[in-house]
Amino acid sequence: MKPSKIAIFDGILETHVGSSLGRALASRGHTVLNTGKIGHGFKFEEDPVRLKNLEREVDRVLDFDPDYVFVFRPASLPYQLLRRIRSKGSRLIAWFSDDPVLWRLSYGPIVDEYDVILHCGGEKVLGFYENKHGRATGINFPFWTDSQAFPYVYGANDRETDVLFLGNVHDQVRRQRYFDLSSMKPSIRIHGSVGADYYHVGGGYLDSDAEVIDAGSRCAVAVNIPQFFRDHEGLPTWFEGLGDLGFFQYPSRVIQYAAMGIPMVSVVPDSQDLDTFPEIICVDQPSALSSTIERLLRSGDLPLLSAKTRERFEANYSAEARVLALEAVLEDDGWRKRSLADRVRFFADFDGRDFAPLTGGGPHQAPVEQVQVAGGGEFDDKLLEGLKAHLETEFKARSPKNILLVGTGWANAISAIRTAERALDLLGHTVTRVNPFPERAYFSPDPMSQYRGIFDCRRFVDARGLAPDVIMFVGCDYIPDPDGARQLAAEGVKFLNHANDSSDAGYKSLRLSMHMDVTTLLNSTLVQEYKEASIGRIEHCPDLVDRSFVKMLVSIPHQKVQVGVLAERETHIGAYRMLTDDLKSLPRREFVADVNGTQANSLANIARTVRSTVVFALPDSSRKGPLPNRLLGHALIGGGIPVVKRALAPAVNLDQGTECLAVGGPGEIIKKLWRLGTNTEQLQRLRTRAQEVGLTRFAAEERIEDLIQKLFAEPRETASLVLNDDVYQETVATICCAAPERVFVDIEVDHDPAVSSHLYDLRINGRIVYLHDGFWKQANRISLSIPVVHSDEVVLTLCGQTGVRGVRKISSVRDSRFSVLDQMNVSAVSKSPFGSLIESVDIA
Repeated sequence: MKPSKIAIFDGILETHVGSSLGRALASRGHTVLNTGKIGHGFKFEEDPVRLKNLEREVDRVLDFDPDYVFVFRPASLPYQLLRRIRSKGSRLIAWFSDDPVLWRLSYGPIVDEYDVILHCGGEKVLGFYENKHGRATGINFPFWTDSQAFPYVYGANDRETDVLFLGNVHDQVRRQRYFDLSSMKPSIRIHGSVGADYYHVGGGYLDSDAEVIDAGSRCAVAVNIPQFFRDHEGLPTWFEGLGDLGFFQYPSRVIQYAAMGIPMVSVVPDSQDLDTFPEIICVDQPSALSSTIERLLRSGDLPLLSAKTRERFEANYSAEARVLALEAVLEDDGWRKRSLADRVRFFADFDGRDFAPLTGGGPHQAPVEQVQVAGGGEFDDKLLEGLKAHLETEFKARSPKNILLVGTGWANAISAIRTAERALDLLGHTVTRVNPFPERAYFSPDPMSQYRGIFDCRRFVDARGLAPDVIMFVGCDYIPDPDGARQLAAEGVKFLNHANDSSDAGYKSLRLSMHMDVTTLLNSTLVQEYKEASIGRIEHCPDLVDRSFVKMLVSIPHQKVQVGVLAERETHIGAYRMLTDDLKSLPRREFVADVNGTQANSLANIARTVRSTVVFALPDSSRKGPLPNRLLGHALIGGGIPVVKRALAPAVNLDQGTECLAVGGPGEIIKKLWRLGTNTEQLQRLRTRAQEVGLTRFAAEERIEDLIQKLFAEPRETASLVLNDDVYQETVATICCAAPERVFVDIEVDHDPAVSSHLYDLRINGRIVYLHDGFWKQANRISLSIPVVHSDEVVLTLCGQTGVRGVRKISSVRDSRFSVLDQMNVSAVSKSPFGSLIESVDIA
């Protein structure tokens, strides 16, 4: 097969599977695009927001112009997206990692849409597809990984347990596993969702490959109890005949065990079902596990069995072996004529140890990495040097600006607004504080009662004789007066909303963001939802750490306590005791933000707290979100081991297990700390990575200066406006320009307020951006600054309702950089049922 362009679309929970395949394909000589994990669930996506995200990824794949598209999650490509890819001429490959339980939901409906199907199952599974679809649909293509994701580590660390089990044991399908495993005489650690742990065998959930590797280095034997399809009865995945198809032949845990060189014992009714992995010791029922494992532990054969297990992995279950099999399937359709038994064993014909680049050269042997336990030594000095290097980095604004800083929290040394103020001062900007309480004359109540007040920015600027370049709103408590904001924007003033803690992209959020050139959200999971709402440039930015705290951290004496606890409120310490109580006997220091944050020595007290060996950043349930503790960045750079609650994973936006530890319940932190304490290399790697993340993603000066630079980017080219009168209900104007980020619109309306208090709404690309309601019923003009996201064509839709007699004009349509569009005068007659709404459109 010649080198090709191969796109890997989407991923599964075990992201190492797609990554390892991508590495092997690239090493072979192919050009690879891996989208990473983008989808969710096993049903075809219908949610409009998620579909938009999938469409963007399809666009990305099509821009890559691949020869082949390898789809990991078929549910992420509904028919319309699937056929878009097919229409471009790429060959389509689907991998059915959950075969056959998703046949009714997302596998069966698309079998005929793909050129090649790669199954995960034995003769019963492939025979089922052949009977249902009337032909040979594909080959068996079990899970795989590589040595980069899971190196050989058997016996590398002190043994924690005799037996290791990776997997969940808490739900209807898997619960019996818990009792089967916990009844064994050899000691066992179960790593997964355990549920009620009556026999104390839970070893803690492993959040990263690094944690899996460490656990794998601390056992003698690994166990596999497969998932039997009969147990799906009553679940959405159930269909008639599923129970007859057996069980998952090679779950991903088996391949991870093999890569790490851990000898395996598996429950399987017939050992012939695992004949392509003869090194696995099979027992026909769970009750036989205990005695079999006891004999293995006494035999002295485990080191040899470990070596053979690893050799089998390298030969038939590595990513390199899968690439060789994949190429054979794509190059020659002869597999379709092979017998059912041959197609089940097809993958075993390819030996990963024979892997070599397509362009020639000797055999490529994937390196076998042995994890070594590093020696002792003082590591804190290295972390201290990292902090000093950060401070020594000269960082000043490229072009100092005059900035109005609007918001609350001035009395709190660790608030978002104080952190921003210190960062702006250090950068060299000129900052004018706007505190709504002493400046209450410039704030009026919000008639919609959604915000604490409306800031009359025009009047404030004129009264103080200011010439601001940027008006920066921190948080989402206050909103600018629309007319004043429009006037200042027309004069070149930029608007920035920083540290917005909204919990959704609803109408309240829309009101504030529509006035902003850039909005930063604390919750990373909302960024895409905001973008889909077409409300401007949106970015994720966590609660930041400025250099004044880093200076404080460097200056305090090197005196660590063992446990530090960061909480927003005192009640949170009690609410999350389940996370910290395992370490309650150790010396600890606590910092409670709403109690200690207003003290003069707040930063010093935080610094002392995060210099602990273990630092818990407790969840902040007082904030919408959910959002992580706003001192998380401080915890990361302190040099200790940062710990977060696992449920906050999406909003924390950290790689758990390598950038922080995640815990979910009692007992888990003890086990994780024990493993880290006896693996110095992994411990130091985690602490170093945590500090690096804190000093980059959470660095206030760098992040804020980047935002200001984006406000003053160069103007974009613009084209002209076209009024489209081919409508049936609403009046529509279409603006064609070069990817605008914002348009400014003035609309005058002629209406009878006595007849209607809800006159019209204005939509941008189909999304409502302005709702004319009762409060505005006396107005006959609105002026809007409307952000736009990723569009070369902007469609403005004005929808009139009862009582509207006509819209006089739409004027002043401009792009985000204030470049004027071509001047035009256009007259048009709307086909709206409300009559001739638009008399003229003036573009200035």
